[in-house]
Amino acid sequence: MTFGRAVLMLTVSIGTFCGIASAQVDGVWNFTNNACSGDVQLTISTWEDGSPVGKILGRGFQGSIYNVRVLGNHISFSIDRQDHYSVVTDDYDATVSGNNMDGTCKTEEVPPRTGRFTARRGVTTAALP
Repeated sequence: MTFGRAVLMLTVSIGTFCGIASAQVDGVWNFTNNACSGDVQLTISTWEDGSPVGKILGRGFQGSIYNVRVLGNHISFSIDRQDHYSVVTDDYDATVSGNNMDGTCKTEEVPPRTGRFTARRGVTTAALP
């Protein structure tokens, strides 16, 4: 293998890895048709080390997201919210395409539910009542 070809392969490999590891998920996402938690607003930002963090605001609850994983155009995360009787965990799994997010959510309520949601990245809207 020539030196030039080795450099080219290394450059392509690094570029591919960086593209997989860093989807563009920062911003304010407005969820509609959310089968788990109703309409919510998710704000995601990135720490200096590149790891995503976020807060979620919904009707009657707010909190931080956790178990955040971003790989390519895929994101997954969990939230905790108060149900009538206990704290409930919702797990989200989605695909990001530009300013759109489409995916599924699964709630640990009794009985458990699984459903779909859509989200659009945009400007911050008024707080949810």
